[in-house]
Amino acid sequence: MSARVELDLCDSEPRSLLMIGTSFRGSVNSLHGPRLKHSDPNVFGKVRKTRKEVRAFLDWVRELPEISEALVWSTCQRIEFYGWLTGANDSAALENAVRRIRGRLYGLPEPNGLEVNTLFGMEAWHHLMRAACGLCSALPGDKDVVAQLQTAGRTAKRAGTVGPRATCLVNTAVELSRAVRAETTWGHFSPGFCFAALSRVQQVDGAQMDGCRHVVVGGSATSRSILAALSQHFQVPQTLMSLLYRKHHGQLKLLRRAIGRGKRLRVQSYSEADVLEAIAHADFVYFGIDYQEPVLDLAALVGLRDFDQRPLRILDFNAFGSVAGPELPHGISLWTADDLERAVARFVDVMCSQDRFERAVEEAEAWIEKRLGSLLLSGSVDASLRSG
Repeated sequence: MSARVELDLCDSEPRSLLMIGTSFRGSVNSLHGPRLKHSDPNVFGKVRKTRKEVRAFLDWVRELPEISEALVWSTCQRIEFYGWLTGANDSAALENAVRRIRGRLYGLPEPNGLEVNTLFGMEAWHHLMRAACGLCSALPGDKDVVAQLQTAGRTAKRAGTVGPRATCLVNTAVELSRAVRAETTWGHFSPGFCFAALSRVQQVDGAQMDGCRHVVVGGSATSRSILAALSQHFQVPQTLMSLLYRKHHGQLKLLRRAIGRGKRLRVQSYSEADVLEAIAHADFVYFGIDYQEPVLDLAALVGLRDFDQRPLRILDFNAFGSVAGPELPHGISLWTADDLERAVARFVDVMCSQDRFERAVEEAEAWIEKRLGSLLLSGSVDASLRSG
């Protein structure tokens, strides 16, 4: 399929596609794609969004006359708005829409040091393709970003801001990310964030994960990736895995497939006794939620079992922090989201040092640009708006 046909499936007026986003710098050093400014990770953390906050934002966007469809791709590394302008040639309306969306999404005043980029048309499309292929990620080739993009589409669909354009944009980006991995050597460098984090944890901890009991908390794409990594890469039998979730965010079938013959329990609250009991009897517990407030008080675990005799390892992928308590009880270890980020960074160092890595990056970049062809914008958009 040609780049023109792919784009026309998403929109007959490519320039109407708008991206407003902030992210911190990835690990791939490349001169390809739109030039972006990046935020410091600490500054980025000040505008990080929960799924509930993203939904509230989309509810607000739904009432904007300047935007016909929209979604927000929110991960631990990026918060990017994609939408379609109803009047792409009206510069005054365009500037007003960018200003209002940016202010609502990142707050006013914006934190000092926050860098926000604005892209239109093919530049937005080019960036989305690179990001979906993991070329913009801290973990190069990260396959989990695809699941996160699909989750963004499902969230927007429930908010009523998705139509044929947004649906096609997500589906096409997902298919192209799979194609570039299949048709170039970039496919050899396509780990998932959860797999990379667990690899480092196993190396440091030394536990034989295939004989341990694993409890995953949360119905997110992260939880699904954890379950997949455990069974596919660490040979953990599904019968030793449990999934506890409150909401499934439109991916119940995918979660069922990931947990397979393991135990799946839907709860009303993560403070329920069943949740605490499952955690107390596990060897590994993973939090794949994005709550702003902790859901586990470590003090509640004291006395439930002898953790010195059989240790409990907690891996918290929630950037806001899922665990509370003044200190860790004996026999319980905790990997925070920051700890896991550092663990993945060590994984990245090893991966990027491989001889084939730079060549694989160039192959992926060339593949993407060939698809885009002559459709790439070359300065027709006002520079001040493009740079944010």
